[in-house]
Amino acid sequence: MGKVAVASGSRSSEESELKASLDALDAQTSQANHVTSSSVSTSDAEFVDPDGPRLTRLKDPLPVAPQGKGSGTTPGGPREDVLQKIREAAHKRIMARATQKGINPGRGSLPSRESVSPLAVQGTTASQATLDQYLKRGHELFSRYRRERNIHASAEDISPIEWVNWLLAMKPDLKASTWRVYRQSAYHFLEGFPSHETPGAIGMLDADVIDRHKESQLDERAETQDADERTSSLKRKNFPLEDMEKLLTYLRAYSRSKWAPVLIDWLRAGVLTGLRPIEWRMTDIEVRPLPDGRTAAWLYVMNAKATNGRGNGVVRTLDLSEFSREDLDCVQRMVDRSQKWLEADKFSRAKSDCSNLLYSLNKKLWPSRKTHFSLYSCRHQAIANWKGSGVAPPIIAAIVGHGITATAAEHYGKKRSAWAPEKIPVVPGAVPEELSKVRQRIRLFNDRIKLEKAAGIRREGDVVQYPVG
Repeated sequence: MGKVAVASGSRSSEESELKASLDALDAQTSQANHVTSSSVSTSDAEFVDPDGPRLTRLKDPLPVAPQGKGSGTTPGGPREDVLQKIREAAHKRIMARATQKGINPGRGSLPSRESVSPLAVQGTTASQATLDQYLKRGHELFSRYRRERNIHASAEDISPIEWVNWLLAMKPDLKASTWRVYRQSAYHFLEGFPSHETPGAIGMLDADVIDRHKESQLDERAETQDADERTSSLKRKNFPLEDMEKLLTYLRAYSRSKWAPVLIDWLRAGVLTGLRPIEWRMTDIEVRPLPDGRTAAWLYVMNAKATNGRGNGVVRTLDLSEFSREDLDCVQRMVDRSQKWLEADKFSRAKSDCSNLLYSLNKKLWPSRKTHFSLYSCRHQAIANWKGSGVAPPIIAAIVGHGITATAAEHYGKKRSAWAPEKIPVVPGAVPEELSKVRQRIRLFNDRIKLEKAAGIRREGDVVQYPVG
């Protein structure tokens, strides 16, 4: 993919980003409207015509009541008090970052475009050059979409939700830096797009997660003083069952660290859910007894940006209803601890202490090894287990968060690293509405690959698959 030219970062643009983030967090609403449906009712033919690209629309999803108002096997969404804590914690982090850099958010910047959407954040700021460049790039991407999909309808008849899904389908082929430009360009283009679907399209961008492997390296290196030994090449991209059992046994029987019980839960919950270590700080869990004696449970993974008034902040929902009581309790303990750490502004410290304990045990249990396990190794192992179990790629993508750029895709769990089938824990379920969008995204990705081969951009013999983690 070609590189995108953007204006060089300046102190003014950084202040603009901080101010925009603060404005977004201040524009909260208390109504949670996470969308899902009780079954995947949209067939393959309703997404993309197998004979060629054409204009399509997703079916309107069914709204879900806030937590406590859901019923049966319908998830109710995260609790409002949890969302509020996430917003407040994000506000503190942004202000701390501004103070550290000596920045006054908003100083020297210009008002951004007014949005036609009543749900869009108002009053944000950015440099005029950045606004113009983002808007121009947004128009170019929209024109490219119409050209690539052979759409001749007028702009107002085109679904912005499908356009955003088309953009997200491009992500696996892009560098993280390029994707950031594309995403911001889409934001500014959508602010003036006349459609009742525009808020939903913007919400999809809000929920996007940029999983840049390079950034996770830096995050993990910061967790230990021995930073030189924490390079990417030395961190394990799997967690063999034998090693996991040995480590857990040592923690239970011999470790005197106060973090030992926490690390046990973090390792187990990581393999059970595939969450990124940093994602635990913005989670909520809903457990509901059913009349037939079974238990329905959902894990909500959120981010602060997605709570800015366009929804309830949910990035993805994991259905844990088939989990054993023991596994469900483990996940619930991780959620409860993480919420307390977040509220006390101690999540980063707790994560660092657990990582340091894990690192020291690597040295103790396997002193001759050059590689070591990290908290992130659990996510790699979860993905490898699911691939080894034959879980369909769209389901894996929906469970783990399908926000993978080309930079990160090559580092994720491999099928060959899966545990023995009888040892693999129950796989979380994906909610139908999220799964339907992933399926459409994969089809759009495959359509682009076919088009590139037909145009000679890719070789016919190239095997290219949508990376699911």
